[in-house]
Amino acid sequence: MYHKFIPWLKTRKLNLVQIQTISSCNAKCIVCPHKDSPFAKERIYMSDKLYSKILDDIADYDRDFTGKFAPYLMNEPFMDKNILRRIEEMYDKLYNPYLEISSNMELLNKQKIDKLYSIFEKHDFYGKFTISHHGYDKESVERIMGINYDKAKENIIYLLQKFDGTKLKITIQDISYSFDMKYELNRRRKVINYLEKLLDESKILHKENIIRDPKIFHNRAANVKLDGWNYNTIVRKIDINHPFDCIRIHGCLHVLSTGETTVCCMDYFKEEIITNLNNISVREHFNSENWKDIVDRVTGRKESSDNFICKRCMSPGG
Repeated sequence: MYHKFIPWLKTRKLNLVQIQTISSCNAKCIVCPHKDSPFAKERIYMSDKLYSKILDDIADYDRDFTGKFAPYLMNEPFMDKNILRRIEEMYDKLYNPYLEISSNMELLNKQKIDKLYSIFEKHDFYGKFTISHHGYDKESVERIMGINYDKAKENIIYLLQKFDGTKLKITIQDISYSFDMKYELNRRRKVINYLEKLLDESKILHKENIIRDPKIFHNRAANVKLDGWNYNTIVRKIDINHPFDCIRIHGCLHVLSTGETTVCCMDYFKEEIITNLNNISVREHFNSENWKDIVDRVTGRKESSDNFICKRCMSPGG
């Protein structure tokens, strides 16, 4: 739906904050552009000083922040050796955030999971943990993700056992079909059967609390290339006569490890860098001409290039 009023005045609340505290990922998923992106070429670690500043800025901009806080963005959060300490700092500085973590699980261990449990327990398990686990056996997971299956599986089982019966929402997420249904990566029934066996092996008491979620994958704004998957690179027109909208321009903040802000989680090649939070505040970011420019181009109020990222996006919002 196209908003007739100026979109950047729609809200002064933050609905979502995604922060990339480190640019790296240990996986090499065949449906993810990270391995070919600038993030894979140079490991950039966000400084403690910058991270603390961003949290202070968020608290200043939205004193009663209750939105989703995701300490990951086009990366693997547990590549950051201090990610749990950073999460604790987030709780210290923000009002009542909904913590969402997503991980491929290879880099965790029992000590980290125990610490994570204590953090969630302190905050009444208000949040979500998404396990990226693409495949239906050792061979398929290692082929699709490029991680150590045995390590990941061991950590998955321990995490499921540790959080069994709590209120934390846990999703085990596989990718089976492409968004346009033209490419089948895994047979959905095989995945469901595999996940059921994994839960049986975990011997948890509350299976009903675990979401088993074979999902679709998308083209990440035409940055995913798979042999045999032919899709239209441009999926929509966006201009004054073809208005567009996306939740990512309404109360959402996406910050790279460099401090640069970008339009959304599809921007693996840093096409739409907006501002840099090393130099300005979150409040100044949302009042900047660069922010207003990106909103105008996303909505069609202003002309954009033929190859504009939102024109290539199969899955608005993520």
